[in-house]
Amino acid sequence: TYSGHPVAAAVALKNIELLERHQLVGARGAAAAAKFQAGLNALQDHPLVGETRGVGLLGAIELVRNKETRERWSASGATGVKCRGHCFASGVVMRAVG
Repeated sequence: TYSGHPVAAAVALKNIELLERHQLVGARGAAAAAKFQAGLNALQDHPLVGETRGVGLLGAIELVRNKETRERWSASGATGVKCRGHCFASGVVMRAVG
């Protein structure tokens, strides 16, 4: 929601405009989502990936220290931040949480 703030409302309207202009809803969006989800699922075999999940053009990757035990990295966030740097350098917009 935009919480009643005019800047947030303007951003939401611009987002809708971009979705319509780039046809990210409908057949073209479904094709892009299928390609994205296939790429996300391809990461499942990586030794540092505990789980991938997603819907449409949204996805999540759980990074683990040990794939078999699903042991997580420390909460300091350094692993996710390092991953984020590599993603940004490759043109993938993401955020590191957890």
